[in-house]
Amino acid sequence: MSPQPRISSSAVAGSSLADIAETIAAKLGLPHLSVSYIKIGDVQEAQGDLTGAMRSYREGLAIRERLAKSDPGNSDWQRDLSVSYIKIGDVVAQGDLTGAMRSYREGLAIRDRLAKSDPGNAGWQRDLSVAYMRIGDVQLAQGDLAGAQKSHRDSLAIFDRLANSDRGNAGWQRDLSVSFEKVGDVQPRRRDEAPRAIDEETLREIAASYMFFFME
Repeated sequence: MSPQPRISSSAVAGSSLADIAETIAAKLGLPHLSVSYIKIGDVQEAQGDLTGAMRSYREGLAIRERLAKSDPGNSDWQRDLSVSYIKIGDVVAQGDLTGAMRSYREGLAIRDRLAKSDPGNAGWQRDLSVAYMRIGDVQLAQGDLAGAQKSHRDSLAIFDRLANSDRGNAGWQRDLSVSFEKVGDVQPRRRDEAPRAIDEETLREIAASYMFFFME
């Protein structure tokens, strides 16, 4: 395997972000450039610079849209595009729930296609579950409790399959725990049924998921 080309510090010293982007694109190609924009956006978001983060994420999105359209069969580029939509949704959700939902659904559509194309790909299944969870969070914030419960249950079903397929995977067990919490957050707030902490079906699922801890 040939080593990745490197960009010398002298090539970017004193350069603007646009110049650096051009250098990365020329040396490493557009996929690497899109990753650079996403990583810059992550730092900006962590620093509270949401405007800057959005700008960087959209730059990355524009590149990934071009790549995905140029080769629709390239699953890696399709997956990268879904990541951009989800990241933009995360930023937009802090002030525009409708816009966030639109972005999340774009990501969901891609992840649903990928997951259906390869049901055995655990990474793609998890990606799909995360997208459902994000949509459920927005629906809950919008007051759409029935929609939120459905989305979180769709997410839970996937996390449950993953966790049961590998009970030694701590990350998937944690995902499952969070997913149960999300379903529980919606359940008590329903207004179309008698108040109760959680329904029997969910209670059985929770008991089954944690039982393995005591089977040693």
